[in-house]
Formats: sequence, C-alpha cells, structure tokens
Amino acid sequence: MQESRYCRVILAAIGLLALAVGLTASLAPFVIPSTILAILLAALGAAILGVFAASQWLGKQRNAKITDSNVAEDLGSLREDLESLRLEHLELLEDKAYLQFVKSNQERERQLLALDLHDLVLPNLTSSLLQLEVILDRPHTSRESLEMSIEMIRTSLRHARRTMNLLSPNMTQDEGVVAGIQRLIEQFEPSIESILFRQDIEFDRLTPMAEGVLVQLVRETLDEIRQCSTTDTVVIDLRQNDELLQLSITSNGTPDGKTPFDSSHEGRIQECVEYLNGTIERRTSSELGCELCIEFPLDSAKKKFRNREKSRAFG
Repeated sequence: MQESRYCRVILAAIGLLALAVGLTASLAPFVIPSTILAILLAALGAAILGVFAASQWLGKQRNAKITDSNVAEDLGSLREDLESLRLEHLELLEDKAYLQFVKSNQERERQLLALDLHDLVLPNLTSSLLQLEVILDRPHTSRESLEMSIEMIRTSLRHARRTMNLLSPNMTQDEGVVAGIQRLIEQFEPSIESILFRQDIEFDRLTPMAEGVLVQLVRETLDEIRQCSTTDTVVIDLRQNDELLQLSITSNGTPDGKTPFDSSHEGRIQECVEYLNGTIERRTSSELGCELCIEFPLDSAKKKFRNREKSRAFG
C-alpha cells in the first residue's frame, strides 16, 4: 500500500515537471535550446515509463502476496471442514453402533419374556386350570387340592410381576451410569435379598454407547444371579483407576458347583465386554462365592465435544 502511494506521488511530481517544462518551452523557446529540451523531454518520458513499470511490478507482487494469503486461508478452512466432517462421521458410526446395540437388547428382552411366560407362568396357569376343572366335576374334592391350585395361580402372578418389573428401556441419556445401575438395583431387589452398590468415580458422563453397555452388563449379570437359589447377597463395585474403569460384581451363591455365569448369559456378557474393548476375569471360591471383574479403558468411553447438535436420544 505504501509503495503504491509512493509511485503515485512520483508520477504526479513528474507530471507537474513536464507541464512546467512544456509551458516554459512554448512561452520562451529562446530560453531553452531545442536540443536540451529534447533531452529533458526524453528523460522525462523514460522516467515516466520506469515509474509506471515499477508500479506495475509492485502491484503484481502485492497481488501475489494477497493471493498466497487467500490460498493459505482457504486451505486452513478446508482442513477444518474436513476434520469436522471426519468427527461427524465417527459420531454417526458411534450412534449406529448404539442403535444396533439397543435393538439387539430389545430383541433379547422379547425372547426372555417369551421364555419366562412359557417356562414359568403358562405351566402353572395351565395346571391350576386343570385342577379347578377337576374340582368342579368333583364337588367333594379335598380343600388341599383347591389350595394347591390357588398357590400355583399366586406363583404365576409373582412371576408375571417380576417379569414386568424387569422390562424397562435401556436408555440412560437422562440419568447416567450410576443412576442407571441404582435403578436396576431397585428392580432386582424383590428377587435378590441384598444388593450393595459402591462407586468411586471422578467422571461426569460417558458416551451413550458406553453407558448403555455398562448398564446392560450389570443387568445381564444380575438377571443370571437372581436365578441362583443360594444367592442372597450381591456387591457391585464400580471404580476409576487413573484411565481405567473397573467393574466387579460379587455374589455369594454357587449352584451345584457352577458359577452363575456358566449359562446362556455368558455370550451376552462377553459381547458387552467386547463393545467396551475391555477384559473380563472370573474368580470362584467356596468362601467368597463368584466374582466377575471387568476392566476397560476410560478414554474411549468419555464424552467428547460434539460439533453438531445431537438429538435427545444420544445425550
């Protein structure tokens, strides 16, 4: 900018000088010889051409600098947009995995509900119905048979209530891991006499995927433990150890020498651990009972800044 102003000043000065020389030559040609006038005018023309060429060169240099600066800014903006799109792509992949996980849980709950109804509720109701029909045909049937039918109906009602109580959505976006596990404990308390939950964590929230998997992992384990008739105490321990999150679930029951985890829940528990990129370890002893220990990196499960507005379903 300063070079341009300087060139304009020089051009204006040379123009004024040329005007003065022209006027002088026209008014008093005898003062300045024609040879000297010709030399002065030639020098003046050369000076004007030189200044004009210099101004053109300076203008090109300035435009080149401006162009390079614009290109650098555009490249920086493109890099930022590319990084933003990459992060959004990763978020979409995470949301897709989370939705697939929720869908899988819903399908599994439907299957478990069908099994509970088929194995627990329907047989008792069918048996009690048959006994009541027999009692109607035989008015002098003993009171003991009638009481047995009533007890089977009551048992069926208890099973139905317990199944309905355990059917709840596995969406933790409004409560977090700690509140989600506490809600599970309230649901399983009618089936397990004592459930103790201890936690020592520093993080606020995890990603929806990690929270959903953690809560589902606890749910799968409690659902298996409740089927062990000798289990009356469960301890859930959730602790943060630097950048590792450790979850241990201990129960004091061991049915027929088997751990509560040796069942169809084994595959589901292992699947949840794989979602978290963690490790799983089981320990069994006659004194302490059964213990399930899970450890996974916390960094990949922490909530990160999201550069797009998320729906309420994903926090």
